[in-house]
Amino acid sequence: MTVYIGGEDFVTKQIAKRLIKFCIPGMEVEFEDLTFRAHGTRALETLGIMLNFAKNHPVVCVFDSDNHCIIELLDKYTHNKKNVDYAALNFAVDEAEAWLMADRQGLAGYFGISIDKIPVKRQGDSEISNNIPYKTSLYILAEIAPLSNVASIREALAFERPGKKPSTYNSVWGKYIDELWNIDEACANSESLTRAIKRIKRIF
Repeated sequence: MTVYIGGEDFVTKQIAKRLIKFCIPGMEVEFEDLTFRAHGTRALETLGIMLNFAKNHPVVCVFDSDNHCIIELLDKYTHNKKNVDYAALNFAVDEAEAWLMADRQGLAGYFGISIDKIPVKRQGDSEISNNIPYKTSLYILAEIAPLSNVASIREALAFERPGKKPSTYNSVWGKYIDELWNIDEACANSESLTRAIKRIKRIF
């Protein structure tokens, strides 16, 4: 089966692939990237193309909401044509990295740190990232990665300049997403991830 994917960067696309495999275990899947020429906001502008594909083919995409209203984002970039049979349009709250951090034990083990260093989802919150004071990816870079006992992770996630992701940022996430990320555990700390999985399962 060929599944068309979309995302704004390496992390969101890898998450899309892993979620698809999680939702249809045992199925042989080939991926075609509809956003290979676009990154960030430009990738969002391809949602219309994705929805056209989704009239006949399964399409799964993952984007960061960056704390914007998801309904407004969908209205802006899909022009109110978001209800297509084979489309699963998913927005992480606030960033896809929050879904990765939601598997607290997995991330702590991968980084070689105490689980106590990973934020906890407070009672009444919908997301583990709700009590993080700034973007999840920057929080990981500034507050978690420097504590890692794994030298290669510390080096790959060290700021090249303040507030900017290093060029080696993506090198850390591939193995974690593909092999170690426990999606069931992450769902316990993220309602938006739980909804995304239900959405993807529905189109298959």
